Amino acid sequence: METEVHANKGWQHVGKIPEAGNLYAEGSWSFNDNSGGACTCKSDGTGLTGNYYVQKISKGDPKYPYSGEEAKVGQLIYRVGEQGLPEALDRRHHFAGGEDLWMRINDIDSGLGDNKGSLKLRFVSARESAEYNQRMALTNSYGHPIGTRYTRNAAGGYDKVN
Repeated sequence: METEVHANKGWQHVGKIPEAGNLYAEGSWSFNDNSGGACTCKSDGTGLTGNYYVQKISKGDPKYPYSGEEAKVGQLIYRVGEQGLPEALDRRHHFAGGEDLWMRINDIDSGLGDNKGSLKLRFVSARESAEYNQRMALTNSYGHPIGTRYTRNAAGGYDKVN
């Protein structure tokens, strides 16, 4: 599952998560394209340049779709189902299969017109993650984890120390 979420649109239907796994957002977008880059950020609402400043949202601020824990202007938010409660993607990456996702930038509705850019979403199933981690595990020539201890046996080989 790969798709995009655009900064200048409200809630966008991403689709159903095919199976349990993790959702990642890549790229950057701007929540005020007139700012000369000062409002260009990653999916977690943090900037890319030295002149960026994080714009935190007061908890419970009704102007923003998400104003919960660590809410920031520009961060990617989601909800499960069309009427679900908004949450920040950087607070949860793992989803169960079948969840119907809607996403958007955390900005006031009247501020969407000066936004620019999009984020690419990439889904990696738990199965694929486990296979990758297994392939990338560091092992020695016996197939055991790096750091495994051995003792020399009478036949001139090595036995693993338990």
